[in-house]
Amino acid sequence: MQEEARSPKALRVLDQDGRLHVLGQRPDSKGFCLTILGIGCPVSNEILPELGRLSRLAGESGIEFFAVVSDPYAERAEAVELHFRFELPFPLVFDANGVLAERIQPRATPEAFLYDARGELVYRGRVDDRGRTRIGENAPRKRDLLAALEALSQGDTVPVPRTGAIGCAYEGWGKIGAEELTWAQNVAPILAANCVDCHRENGPAPFALRDYEDAARRSKMIARVAVERTMPRWHAVPGFGDLPDERALDEREVRVLEFWSLGGAKRGQDSEVQRRFEGKDARLGEPDLVLAIPDAISLAADGPDAFRALVLPTGMAEECWLRGVEFRFEDPRLVRQALLFADDQRQARALDAGTGELGYDASQGLQFAPTRFLAGWLPGTVAEPLPAGIGRRLGKESDLVLWLHLHSSGAAEMKDASVALWFERQPVREEVVMDVIRSAGAPILRDVHEGFRIHVEQRLAKDSRLLAVIPRLDPLGMEMKLVARPPD
Repeated sequence: MQEEARSPKALRVLDQDGRLHVLGQRPDSKGFCLTILGIGCPVSNEILPELGRLSRLAGESGIEFFAVVSDPYAERAEAVELHFRFELPFPLVFDANGVLAERIQPRATPEAFLYDARGELVYRGRVDDRGRTRIGENAPRKRDLLAALEALSQGDTVPVPRTGAIGCAYEGWGKIGAEELTWAQNVAPILAANCVDCHRENGPAPFALRDYEDAARRSKMIARVAVERTMPRWHAVPGFGDLPDERALDEREVRVLEFWSLGGAKRGQDSEVQRRFEGKDARLGEPDLVLAIPDAISLAADGPDAFRALVLPTGMAEECWLRGVEFRFEDPRLVRQALLFADDQRQARALDAGTGELGYDASQGLQFAPTRFLAGWLPGTVAEPLPAGIGRRLGKESDLVLWLHLHSSGAAEMKDASVALWFERQPVREEVVMDVIRSAGAPILRDVHEGFRIHVEQRLAKDSRLLAVIPRLDPLGMEMKLVARPPD
């Protein structure tokens, strides 16, 4: 029995070059389009030039455009060769384990799926009606996917939301079996898309998971934490919408990791390994300004964690707007959390003066009221640009204050930490501000019992648009629930 189709929004996938894409999560995206292709299917090959034209139209309209190869008998190298031979101007996703196909349930190749910004399916079916025109006619009469893209880009209802796909039958995937799973073909893509942000050389995790030896020696532990849902770390309860940077594995991915371990953690052909792209981040490009700490921070070899606040003068001659912030640490394993604040009044300089060391003790907080919060970092955080027209304000000659929660892990010092900034060149319509929702009378928790609750409520002073929520819970807390009530 065929499973019910589900939206693939927020699914993490890799393209032919190993670049990570999170479907439907690009800022200001109006939606995304997926077209299933078949290796060796003549109809798929014939439609590729038209897909190239449609991808350019989609890009101009703010719609992400992908092709997908999802075939248990296809090799990754075949997908890469297809992309190269036809010079495809859009990303080609290789669905190594059938996770994407299980979500959308294709029936033919090619078959197009168009989703709006909420991840709802607005069109499914053929690209156009070629193959159903008269003999001798080369041009299709109906360009169904084009009509759907134009309607979505203009905010209109797609005129014909379903059509019959024309092409080869989609063969589909069977059940996961341990005897056919290898690290190269099946496991490496899962780890690359979901784990290597932390589990990499000099990353915040205690070991890397980039190579076969790294994963094979820990295959049972990988399977266990995947089945138990303790890794990748993601504490949000499912069923309340799609959240950016969601790291929860799909159930099929969990089964792949479990059965790979049970089957002896086979290696496979190294030529089939899908590596994560490690070039410069195309989402932000080269930073406009990098502020580095001037010296190393001394750490105790063991004992309690350290909290430091460091002053980073910007020297900005005029006020500007930020569209991106990135924290850079030589050894992220030493950092539990980092926060960045703007200090227009330069109050932190007085606290820093005369300490005789880099920064000042911030175990009790910053000890002053910063002008504004700019950004935060936790292990696994990836810098993302703000949507167009939105910015973080940075005042003229303002200082930045970098608050660090440090864990020594046996290290004597922390070296080479910096903050990279990207400026917004376009007009800014909305300013990002942070509002802390907390209870001034909440007790310092030493022990809690079942049923102990703290309730905090706050009304917004003006009309606002919620961009992000950053929950922070005491270590003794078990659950946090946020409810937003619109005025109507």
